[in-house]
Amino acid sequence: MRTGGLISFVTVALAAVIVIATPELPVPPHPDFMECHYSTDPNNHYCRFLTLATTISREVADFIQRNRDLIAALAAVAIAAFAFALWRSNRDARRDTDRFLRITQRAYLAVEPLGIVPMRGGRRPTSVAQIGIENVGLLPAREVRWQIRIAFDTDDQRPATGLDLRPVRLEGNHLIVPGATMGQMSDIFSFPEAMIEELKSYVLYVYGVVTYHDGFQPDRSTHFCHRYECRYLEPERGSGTMGIPARYALYHRFGNRAD
Repeated sequence: MRTGGLISFVTVALAAVIVIATPELPVPPHPDFMECHYSTDPNNHYCRFLTLATTISREVADFIQRNRDLIAALAAVAIAAFAFALWRSNRDARRDTDRFLRITQRAYLAVEPLGIVPMRGGRRPTSVAQIGIENVGLLPAREVRWQIRIAFDTDDQRPATGLDLRPVRLEGNHLIVPGATMGQMSDIFSFPEAMIEELKSYVLYVYGVVTYHDGFQPDRSTHFCHRYECRYLEPERGSGTMGIPARYALYHRFGNRAD
């Protein structure tokens, strides 16, 4: 609206300057002018107003005629300033549009816990941690890579500084379309015997990072940290392996962030 008003104002002003500065053309006298020219009535307010307006318009026209070059130069400067303001406004609009698209249309990856799943067929009871990497954005996430780590601790409020969050070995190079979820699992691990004896005192952390290209910018990342209370361990019948259903998973208060 502000740009449109500025355009209208400049257009009208320039048109007025051009019309007034144009050399006078012979115009037949209007009947009202002839009537007022020969009128001797001092109380004819219409003629007094018409005479005053005519005098003012002639003075303005004479002033413009005497300063045509200066007015033309000022008009050129005004046009240049307006063109610069319009260019700047368009540049800012394009930049804001690009920023809006980058925020609203890009890919966003979220990582959800899918539980601790028992592994079958091994010589010893083992398990894996499963995660779901979901694209909750509007563009495909490309070059998706991930790293999943496991940590046991008796501190259920372990700070992020106590977890090694540096990406050491990223895996994969995948594509996730909008609305899709890709499942992945950690390396195989086993529960320490000490933990099995004291299940209620241990916590299992599943944490790591997912990196990807969001459609506009590479090297986007989502850090995640899921927490499982080991008191919810459920042994699998007949195999001796143990797992924790996803319904007992928590998003830890530390280690979850994204850019």
